[in-house]
Amino acid sequence: EKGQLVPLETVLDMLRDAMVAKVDTSKGFLIDGYPREVQQGEEFERRALRP
Repeated sequence: EKGQLVPLETVLDMLRDAMVAKVDTSKGFLIDGYPREVQQGEEFERRALRP
């Protein structure tokens, strides 16, 4: 509501949940506008590659 950025932890949880929900029916994912910073991309890769 205030136009502030959402914490990284929250963003990663939301991305994971959305991707897991569609993983069986998707050929891949395109996440427009993410990551905004290198740290976000690195943390996403660490978490996304976990089984």
